[in-house]
Amino acid sequence: MKLPKRLSIKIFASNPEVVDTAEFVPVLQRWIQRNAIQGELLIDVVDYKHVYQGPGVMLIGHESDYGYDLAEGRHGLLYTIKNYDVRTLSELVNLSLARAIHAAKLLQGENSLNGLSFSTSELQIKFLDRLAYPHNEQTITTAQKATHEVLSSILGEVTTEAITNDSREPIGFTVKFANSDDLDTWASQVKQTTAV
Repeated sequence: MKLPKRLSIKIFASNPEVVDTAEFVPVLQRWIQRNAIQGELLIDVVDYKHVYQGPGVMLIGHESDYGYDLAEGRHGLLYTIKNYDVRTLSELVNLSLARAIHAAKLLQGENSLNGLSFSTSELQIKFLDRLAYPHNEQTITTAQKATHEVLSSILGEVTTEAITNDSREPIGFTVKFANSDDLDTWASQVKQTTAV
């Protein structure tokens, strides 16, 4: 299966009410100053918290973007990989998961975020490439099967369902997990294909 130009993973906050979105701006700015994501060039923080159910606060990087996303009223860490050097979908998902989990763990450790935590009962994955992944039944079926196989092999038993039938939207899936572990368990299950 052809690799998408970009792939995103969203890990949902389990207690978003404990923190104001504005608190993410200085946190992500510190990540740039402290080089918190080893091996990645972090460039700037963009504040979209004024946009209703929008992208929230984003940390733009060369290899990846990290953000506290507010889409559809479901707050969470949104990780998007843009530049990578892998050859298979399994490697791409694994690398993306490793980086998303690492970032979520960093956010959970930030005192200024008042004990924010992330759920491991579900996540969302999107293939952000309309040329290679046109929104049609055949591509959705193929991508869903591949997503299911890859995530099952990494994190155990999962169910996947398409996020939307709207052909204007990118192909994406909600993935639910039979076992609700924690981020540390997820991190131990993800093969580290790159230093995080």
